[in-house]
Amino acid sequence: MSASWGVLPLKRRQNHPAYSATPVGDGSVYRQRAVFFPKGLGGRLYWFAILPFHGIIFNGMANRITEAAVALPSETPAQRKSRVGPVSPEEHEAADAAEADMQASRPTPEVAE
Repeated sequence: MSASWGVLPLKRRQNHPAYSATPVGDGSVYRQRAVFFPKGLGGRLYWFAILPFHGIIFNGMANRITEAAVALPSETPAQRKSRVGPVSPEEHEAADAAEADMQASRPTPEVAE
């Protein structure tokens, strides 16, 4: 089973991998990522102004996505086992390796200027 990727369109002709779910053992590791490139002083001030809210927003989003995934019906009890919370270093290494393989096989997106 391969990991599924969601793509968040940021600009015309530019896509950014926003999240991934990598199968590990009986479950999977969910990761989400947001990238922001501020323009000038105004962009940096905006970034620092909203920085305290990022933990609340992104953690809440990740928790809701994970809870929804765990609530989905599955075929076996092993598939219903929740992976919410910390995972072992070995599981992170396996997820990192799977993600690196996927990144290597993906085309490089164009960067709009």
